[in-house]
Amino acid sequence: MNRRDEVYCLRRLGGAVSPVAMCLLISCGLSAAAQSAADLKSKEKADAQNAVVPLSLRYEEPKTYPIGTKRSAILGDLRCGSDGTIFLVMIDDAAPLANEGNGSGPAVDRMHRFLVTALTPSGDVIQFAHTDIPGLRNFVPEIRYFVSPSRVYTLEFADRYDPADPTKVLGRAHLILIYDYKGAYQGAITLEPGLNPLNIAAFPSGDVLVVSLDKLNQTTRLLVFDEAGRPVKELKLFDEDYALKLQLGAKAESSDSARQSVWTHLSVAQWVPFGENLFMSPILGRLPLIEVSENGVVRSTDAALPDNGMISGVMESSDKVYHVIASQMTSAADANGQKPFLTPAEIDDIYPGDGTVLKRVKFARGLRPACVGDDSYTFVSPREEDGRLQIIRGIVVH
Repeated sequence: MNRRDEVYCLRRLGGAVSPVAMCLLISCGLSAAAQSAADLKSKEKADAQNAVVPLSLRYEEPKTYPIGTKRSAILGDLRCGSDGTIFLVMIDDAAPLANEGNGSGPAVDRMHRFLVTALTPSGDVIQFAHTDIPGLRNFVPEIRYFVSPSRVYTLEFADRYDPADPTKVLGRAHLILIYDYKGAYQGAITLEPGLNPLNIAAFPSGDVLVVSLDKLNQTTRLLVFDEAGRPVKELKLFDEDYALKLQLGAKAESSDSARQSVWTHLSVAQWVPFGENLFMSPILGRLPLIEVSENGVVRSTDAALPDNGMISGVMESSDKVYHVIASQMTSAADANGQKPFLTPAEIDDIYPGDGTVLKRVKFARGLRPACVGDDSYTFVSPREEDGRLQIIRGIVVH
């Protein structure tokens, strides 16, 4: 497993994120003067939002699925389909992953373990197995995927070979496999050589957005490809304000740690559909939310979260409000004493543009948010006695 997979996977296990990962992701800061002004403005907005009374949920009986054990772990974030299907990537036994991360065990079999899994409203479990594609073999999932209203896109790594001579290996290739919600293969987009993709998303048109690391210039590129894999355009995500906050471009620091924090930040950022656009959250911090169309940035929004709140995820939203998962800093005791952790605590509706909080909904600890309705919320949580995955629906109590 490479460095970015360690950060992405190990920091997400157990639903808690360590301060080390958080510091890495937000290590690029504003100048002292700019930071002071931004902090003051943020505090004024946050004070106003603290007055928004959080709503509670009444939970229905959970639906249990025949998947998951006490040793399992969900990697990354949940996705919600337009029909209520919940998508996730889960490893049956998380111990080898942790051992690999700290160098005490063999490499995890990523090829067979890191597969997208769908939990359907009818109770079925679907795993998205790889398909046979002439000229490609040994598919390895990159644990990056995107769910549109009708399709599932997965980022993969594979060997290229000569179909006329299968023993002749031609190199490696990154590609995006496309499925329908039932796991049926719909096609593949082979990315051009030289790209180092960190993340993917898809527009309603079928064009695909690829966030790629530019190692030569130590920055990132946002590239749009059509369904045939032809380049369409390159988007400029970072306007001057956002670039300043991430210390990108000409203002970037020259240290390796500063450069690393940029691509690490984007590799774990979440992309979800937002009407005809895409909505991106730079999780684990108070950096702006970004809305992007196929022509570029639509808006950059600073969320006015309540005190001690940080964005730790986003959920598919309507074209009116942003739904964000807000976490709060808590602490837990271990052998070395008290240690702080970010714990998901509520789902906030954010008004695009000025970032005000329109609604706050508290949910029980241990639940992982997946879907948002008008007054209903769907969560995933392992069953306490055996680790089986359960889907739990919560209804707002007015």
